[in-house]
Amino acid sequence: MLIRGALKKVLYPLLSRCVLIPKSYRIIFCFHDISEPDATQHSALYSTRPAQFKAQIAFLRSQFEFVPLGDLMFAADRGSRLAAITFDDGFLSDKDVAMPILQAAGIPFSIFLNQTAIERNYIKYDLFNAIDRRYESKKFLDRDDVIAMDRKGVAIGSHTQNHRALSSCDDASLEREIRGNKQFLEDLLGHPVLDLALPYGKREHYDQRAITTALSAGHRFIYSTNPGLLSASRREPLELPIPRISILNEDPETLRFYINRPMFRRIEL
Repeated sequence: MLIRGALKKVLYPLLSRCVLIPKSYRIIFCFHDISEPDATQHSALYSTRPAQFKAQIAFLRSQFEFVPLGDLMFAADRGSRLAAITFDDGFLSDKDVAMPILQAAGIPFSIFLNQTAIERNYIKYDLFNAIDRRYESKKFLDRDDVIAMDRKGVAIGSHTQNHRALSSCDDASLEREIRGNKQFLEDLLGHPVLDLALPYGKREHYDQRAITTALSAGHRFIYSTNPGLLSASRREPLELPIPRISILNEDPETLRFYINRPMFRRIEL
């Protein structure tokens, strides 16, 4: 622990000074709710302030070429760093606040959705006991919102039915969470939903059963929130789940550190 702390102290100034990853690398960023601190649904665990989000997008746009998430896996080397923007959980603020900012910047994005949030305006985060709130006003995207965003070109993915940590689910629950949510979204949209973002997304939150169930249900790509990079020059098969970097209210200095940190993935910085 002391050695890790010393390494971070030495490496942080270096890794936060500028973006160091090679231009052949791709990266996926993950956001959740974009709201002011006085918003009912705002939480330090998943929310980003709108002004900070706008500043983050301006900074990231100066460092990356943004492409649709589905294109990120297949795009040829363009001589620039490619990136994609994703949102988990389907907060209404993603449409009302984030979407205009991204559209003005010409940045496509994907959103991963839960049936319970869409139909009941509610997510019970089973790992966060402090977050179990019923909202009097609308806080999540509803059916009409999802259909409208899909028609406007926003890529829709699955985030399971009830946002449960899949490693804690029995086999029957896994089927409902993964296959059930995929079917719900496909029935709603009238086309296949091929991508899945794992709830919470860290290694302890899913297991091989979840990956196997997701693939057997017909998912193409599966995403975690384990920080990491993708290389355009990779020759080995794509390893699932695919890494993403979660963002809250970080300033550009910290974002540079987060972007560069996966190059030292053998060291927990």
